[in-house]
Amino acid sequence: MSPSPPHQPRFARAQCLSDLRALSAMSVARAGAVAERIAASLPGAEAGDVAAALRSGRLPAGAGPLREAVELAATLPDRDAPAFHAATALLLAEALEGASPLAPPDLAAYHDAHAGAYRAAPAPVRAALMNGFRLLHDAGAAPLDAPPTRADRATRACVVVEAGLKGAPLHLRLPLLAALAGGAPGETEALWRDRGRDLVAAPPVADAMRHLYETRDDWDPWRDWPDDRIAAEGVAIPFEAP
Repeated sequence: MSPSPPHQPRFARAQCLSDLRALSAMSVARAGAVAERIAASLPGAEAGDVAAALRSGRLPAGAGPLREAVELAATLPDRDAPAFHAATALLLAEALEGASPLAPPDLAAYHDAHAGAYRAAPAPVRAALMNGFRLLHDAGAAPLDAPPTRADRATRACVVVEAGLKGAPLHLRLPLLAALAGGAPGETEALWRDRGRDLVAAPPVADAMRHLYETRDDWDPWRDWPDDRIAAEGVAIPFEAP
């Protein structure tokens, strides 16, 4: 994992990558022949190569027509929304990881042109894409004139998340409600850090943790963890299929 800029929560970057790659991979199974449709847009692009890139969430170095086909699909929301979402997720993940030896496309220009289409996407898709753009903006990799708002970045409204916690155990509900209201994040960070593998099985609690990640720039369960510990012990919040 590449190091995050100092001002970015380490959890946010890893979680966003997880969401974007889940969205990209999910498109192959859920959106019919999305890989074939992306490949068909440019001569020389092979559907099998597109599908492999979508499943891995990574574009291979020197991808040539494959890269061009993905970049084109990410500009055509009205022609093929599933392909548009998947291609955008793939480009954002690559830019966020910073692993490609090739210069990424001008993702700020993509956002300026298609922000309305991102906002019109199903809520989990919108949130995944907008959090990607927000992190790239914060890192200076894609400066935006109008960065995504908290509402753009949130899968659910806070009132919906709070209502879902009504049946949660008191020792979970109270610190989560306090953090959702703007209180100190430390107790909820410790809960996710120490019990994340259990809490993913409690959707209302995981939804609350997701809302904190999506809307609070100071929420970071992994702030003091080295990369190797994150890789070994870190738990991502499951991406919700739209």
